[in-house]
Amino acid sequence: MRANLDIAWRSHAAQESWTAKVDTKVSIFLALDGAVLGSVLAARAQRGGAFQQLDGWRANLLTLALVLCAAGAVLAAAAVFPMLGRARRAERRRGIIYFGDLRHREPADLARQLAELTLPEHFDQVARQLVAIARTSWAKHRILQLASALTIPGYVMILAVLAT
Repeated sequence: MRANLDIAWRSHAAQESWTAKVDTKVSIFLALDGAVLGSVLAARAQRGGAFQQLDGWRANLLTLALVLCAAGAVLAAAAVFPMLGRARRAERRRGIIYFGDLRHREPADLARQLAELTLPEHFDQVARQLVAIARTSWAKHRILQLASALTIPGYVMILAVLAT
């Protein structure tokens, strides 16, 4: 039974790792997207620059590309926004893992609960935390996926405007 608990904690560590990795990916995404947006906007404002003299469909395509890239950046920023969730008051009183629950606890009460924790109660705590962290990680990955789905076509459009 203790070996199963060890597996549960290893799963928790894997969930934490996946969540940290998506945050790293989003940071890279935001840096790249910021560089592209900044460069294109600077080139657009520069006299005689590659984007200064655009008109017609090329100007419209560039505008659409910038809107897509900006929307992707907003979504990516949402992915790194802390997702703390809402805990029910009863869960806060008995939670022993999540910092959002622990901040409401008294140290003596928590110490007593930890000392009296049964193996099934330990499994219950880890299981609830695994589900919560998996939901957060899933949401972050889906948001990044959507941000990429918006931004990549924007990059292609920018290249199309430059190539014509």
